[in-house]
Amino acid sequence: MPILALGAFLIFFFKRSKINNIGRILFGVGSLFFGLEFMGDAVKPLASLDGFKQLMLDMSSNPILAVIVGAGLTALVQSSSATIGILQEFYQQDLISLNAAIPVLLGDNIGTTITAILASLAGSIAAKRAALVHVIFNLIGVIIFTIFLPVVIHLIS
Repeated sequence: MPILALGAFLIFFFKRSKINNIGRILFGVGSLFFGLEFMGDAVKPLASLDGFKQLMLDMSSNPILAVIVGAGLTALVQSSSATIGILQEFYQQDLISLNAAIPVLLGDNIGTTITAILASLAGSIAAKRAALVHVIFNLIGVIIFTIFLPVVIHLIS
């Protein structure tokens, strides 16, 4: 990863703030790409698992299952960015079809609400209501988008 090395070089050997900041940007972008590459290497072994292949096929024909898987995975790791990165790797390596990837992405949107729910547990009634509204808002958005899912997939394809 040359961009990562260049960023580190600029950070450590240049004291001028402009060059140092450019180094920080390059190092950050390089770290992002390094992480994506690392994640891609980590998911490759999944392609050989029969259960994983079957799940991907099932999600292609059942968008509700795909939404549930996306929501569950995001709730588990509490990071939609991480699950979207994994989803990108799956799609890039042809491990998941577009018919399954979009509903998983929608499920990620629902799964992000777990953070608000967990934070509201120790909070006031207003905090619990805000978390509930967050869940309902995301659910409504996913339901509306799911209705138009065939049209969206057709337009993207």
